[in-house]
Amino acid sequence: MIKQIEGKILPLCLLKVEYDGEAPIPGTPLINGNGVVIAVAHQATGPREGFALPVEVVKRVLDGVQGGGRVTRGWIGLKLQPAASAPQVTGVQAGSPSAKSGLVPGDVLLQVGTRRVLDYADAVNAFYFLQPGVATPFRIKRGNQQITLSLLPVERAGE
Repeated sequence: MIKQIEGKILPLCLLKVEYDGEAPIPGTPLINGNGVVIAVAHQATGPREGFALPVEVVKRVLDGVQGGGRVTRGWIGLKLQPAASAPQVTGVQAGSPSAKSGLVPGDVLLQVGTRRVLDYADAVNAFYFLQPGVATPFRIKRGNQQITLSLLPVERAGE
């Protein structure tokens, strides 16, 4: 999984793929040994390597387009420090879903939904999958305690 390119954190993780033969054209399904589509070729970076979109990303986009004609993202009103070694909450917007759930500055994200969060890039990736109106569990560390909170992302005005 690739989380950064040239120091820039991606809005979602890409797969770095090394191919047995020539890199396929973008849009080609990539199939594992069991015949299951696991990704879609995105961009060749060399004659036998490239980046691919994980199938869960493709599914997220497809569900949004088929469901309402566009992809919406869930907004939660939470700030993290990109340079920090842990995904620690640095700000919570008043009245936001994060504030309503009880998140506070100093909390450290451990898991968002089913996605484990180890760093800022993992959090950004997990946030990509938040859907407005779909409650999502957040497992956090607060002091010495682990707590699970439920957040209800909303659609941000203007999206």
